[in-house]
Amino acid sequence: MMDFRWVIPVFVGIVSVRLCSAANLVTNGDFEGGMSGWNNLSGGTAVAAYALETAAPYAGANSLKVILSQAGANPWDAQTLGPTLDLSVGQTYTLEFKARAAAAGSTARMVLQNNSYLSKDFVLTEAWANYSWTFAAQETAPQLKMHHFDPGTYWFDNLALEGDTSENDPVTLRIVPEKRHQMMVGFGGALTWYSERVLSSPHKAELAALLFEELGGDIIRFKNWYYPDGYPATTDPEQIGSERSDFLATREFFQLARAADPEVKVLLSSWSPPAGLKSNGSQREGTLKKEDGVFVYDALAQYWVDSLDHIGFEPDYISIQNEPGFITPDWDTCAWRPWETEDYPSYTIAFDRVYDRIKDRENPPLMIGPEVENVGWVSWGSNTFEEFTAPLKGKDHLAAYAYHLYNFSSAASMEGHGELNAIRTDYADKPNFMTEFSKSSMDWLDTALAIHHSVTEANAAAYIYWELVWDAGSPSAAIGLTAGGDYSVGPHYYTIKHYSKFIDQGFQRLELTGQSALCRATAYVSPDGKRVVVVALNRGSGSQSVSWDLPSLSVVSASAYQSTDSTFFQELASVDTADTVVLPARSLTTFVIDLDQSINAGLPVAVLDYSLRGGVARFEIESVAGGEAELWRNRSLSQEGWAVVEKPEYRFGQTTTTILDTQASDFPLFYKVTSAR
Repeated sequence: MMDFRWVIPVFVGIVSVRLCSAANLVTNGDFEGGMSGWNNLSGGTAVAAYALETAAPYAGANSLKVILSQAGANPWDAQTLGPTLDLSVGQTYTLEFKARAAAAGSTARMVLQNNSYLSKDFVLTEAWANYSWTFAAQETAPQLKMHHFDPGTYWFDNLALEGDTSENDPVTLRIVPEKRHQMMVGFGGALTWYSERVLSSPHKAELAALLFEELGGDIIRFKNWYYPDGYPATTDPEQIGSERSDFLATREFFQLARAADPEVKVLLSSWSPPAGLKSNGSQREGTLKKEDGVFVYDALAQYWVDSLDHIGFEPDYISIQNEPGFITPDWDTCAWRPWETEDYPSYTIAFDRVYDRIKDRENPPLMIGPEVENVGWVSWGSNTFEEFTAPLKGKDHLAAYAYHLYNFSSAASMEGHGELNAIRTDYADKPNFMTEFSKSSMDWLDTALAIHHSVTEANAAAYIYWELVWDAGSPSAAIGLTAGGDYSVGPHYYTIKHYSKFIDQGFQRLELTGQSALCRATAYVSPDGKRVVVVALNRGSGSQSVSWDLPSLSVVSASAYQSTDSTFFQELASVDTADTVVLPARSLTTFVIDLDQSINAGLPVAVLDYSLRGGVARFEIESVAGGEAELWRNRSLSQEGWAVVEKPEYRFGQTTTTILDTQASDFPLFYKVTSAR
């Protein structure tokens, strides 16, 4: 057994980036190739003319001349579209250009846009001058644009974009064992559309091993495919028509998952009630129908009873509606509102009715919701998460808040996001689950950053990747499958694996300090306190030196698994926790640290509420890693007077634990609560 302390080098944990000489990323930025690679547009009410200026360019033979006679209603109605840039997310770049205006004080706007939007306005002078904009890239392939919205005449020349390729300044990441965050339910993925291809594939055994053994996921999301033809008159699952292959596939997936891991959690989500309960008689679009002027909430509740009676397995969680604020003709949907209106049923009423019908089952699933499509604003003028979730707050039968993240165009934009932070602070009474998200514009490292921000900005207890299995044509499929069952394992599979393989249900996120803009990391401790897992991202285009501070802990063994753009989840040959670790450019690394002693033992636990009545002392605490906390009693407050209360009574909730001392009859008494030794 090795026994040594983590070394604490003296490093400043702030990254500064130095611009060095590099190739210009803006092709034909001097317009010496004419308008090659550039396109000028005028739309709406904007009136603009564009030309190559040859009389007095800044340098060379040409510059771009823009005459905006009339501004449009939108800043982008008149714009110049430039090249698409090849950037690294998180890397710092500097755009420099030369410009002038016919009238001093005129404003020009530079824009970087694809799925995200970055912009900067520049006030120009009448003489040629140099202008500069330094920024951190939010996505890999934005287009450079110039928006013209201030009437006047402008000239542009010598646009150049360069980035840093040097090593980032070193950081020291410090584990703070006494500061804990959310208890994890785990990481996993969804098996919905295209997933039945796994079971008919000639590679079924290999795919099952990848999905249910090697990935190590702790939660799986299924779609409810229980749609008997003619429901509700017909409830027999043998009468399921076009969805039958998916219905049977879900049963088999459940069996395979539980065989690999009996503790894996299963979420069953509904995309729509059956057509017989819909206003338009279709599983696509529409809403819950009315009978005699009343929405059929009770019929929906009965549908869930029938579903649970016939699906062939017991899910751990159910969600009565996927994305209740969104409808589309492209797949099963159903429109709801948080409140009942003349045209729309109330999600909250439906949630309560379903609970009332299933609560007395022998093993009822827990209910989560509302699985909104995003945490931002939607077209009908409401904040999706806030509006749907507020009526659920305080309901004992809500096990976790659930949401999707489709309002985010980039992972970088999630950092410090107020609505994610509000989930963490305003809805801290229950765990929260991120139950669906993926985007074709997010590569494997962007996805890792999205996971990182979900668990840190919102304190997500579960993260479920959407395209765990998807059509082979999708760039964001973790496993891509053709109709014939041939498959490929994509980089996103390994992104999930970096979190799911070693971080299990019951792990608790630890505070981790010393991060930088380009180096992000999260840390988790096992229930017994003897394993710490750290997932570290280097988003920069240069290597990153990282040193660790694990105070007063002895390490038994350490291992690490690393992914870069060219290799994925490779185990490093040797890991010495006393040494500085160098993370390659654009890399994701999972460190697995096994300890000689538990770091859970004896940590103070905050008491949320307490009371003393009739000789019974009651303490409510947040649930802690390791299960039961220890209650200590003292009659004098002397250091020697503390003693553990023998055989207290424990009552375990979703996120809190209540401890009762039934022998609190003698006074004075002082108490403290610590994690179990």
